[in-house]
This record gives sequence, structure tokens and C-alpha cells, in this order.
Amino acid sequence: MNVNAKARKQGHFSNFGLTHVMIRTRFCEHFDPGFRPHWRNLGFFYGVFMNRVYLTKEGYEKLRSELEKLEREERPVVIEAISRAREFGDLSENAEYAAAKERQMHLERRIAEIHEKLTRSEIIDEAQMPKDKAYLGAKVTLKDNKNGEEITYMLVSTDESDFSVNKISTESPVGKAMLGKKVGDQIEATVPAGTLSYEILSIDR
Repeated sequence: MNVNAKARKQGHFSNFGLTHVMIRTRFCEHFDPGFRPHWRNLGFFYGVFMNRVYLTKEGYEKLRSELEKLEREERPVVIEAISRAREFGDLSENAEYAAAKERQMHLERRIAEIHEKLTRSEIIDEAQMPKDKAYLGAKVTLKDNKNGEEITYMLVSTDESDFSVNKISTESPVGKAMLGKKVGDQIEATVPAGTLSYEILSIDR
């Protein structure tokens, strides 16, 4: 029996792709290099996974709200600005028209970008995430091994990161270093200023 048939018989696949168990497993594999599921050789599904955009529910809603504002509020304003600018005559020397068109270009680019991310997005199920490991959505308290200071970060996607409120991306040096780690683990992250060393004090969700 080939691996696909065996996996299907064991209930790993649904009619529409991977089950929630496999989705959760491949999520853990992505963020924890030491994780090795028994179906690792199913490269097709691993490749599909790598194209997904994992978001917290808060992050998803934030993107959706931004998209709604851009489409319903800002787009009509830009269209109106272009229409008014056309009334000034020669478009080749019309600074107002050029500015409005540039604004439209940036606006439509951002709208397309959000649409694309939401299409590929998957909201993480907090209830299914390991509560004793640092993964997306976790609040992790660290102690700086150099000065003893404590700081708490929330691990989020790149789109949700906001350093001003201690939300750091899982793609950042410190974020990557924390992924898959437990309380008591020591981590190191290389940044432009040097190497940061921390101990994980707590992990909450």
C-alpha cells in the first residue's frame, strides 16, 4: 500500500485536503525544526503549507477591517480626486492628477496585497496549540541573562507585528529563537547589536 493510500485509510486526509490534525502538525513542523511527523515525505502537502499565512483571530480581523476601510472609504475618495484633477486640463503637466494617480497606485497595491493574504490565511486555533511551548499567539516572558530584566512578548505573524506593544514576528531573530521552546529553556538571538541571551520564564495564551 502506498503512503497516500495508507494515510487515507488511517483517516489523515479528508475529501478536501488535510484534516485539522495534519494542519496543526505541519504548523508545528514549520515553527519547530525539530518536529518530525511520520508523513514528512509528503512533499506536496508540505509545499502547500509553506504558502499559507497563519494569523491570530485578532490579526485576521485587523486585516479585514483595513481592507474594508480601503475599499469603502479611501478608494472612492481617490477616484473623486482623480476626477477633479482631470478638470484642470492637460494631464501631462497636471501635478494634482499625477499625485492622485500615484495615491491610487499605492492604494490598489495594498488592497490586492491584503486580498492575497486573506485568501491564503488560516486562523490558528488557540485551543489546539500546545500550551507549554512558544508558538504563534503565545505570550512569552523572558529574563535577560545579562541584566536580569524581564520582558513579555507576544508571538505574531509578520503582518501583526508591532514592537511598540511588544508584538514580535515569528520571523524576527528573537521570535525565531523562541519557537518551540519551553519554560526554563535558554535561547539566543543574533541581532545587529550583537547576541541576546534569555531564559524563558513563562508561556501563556
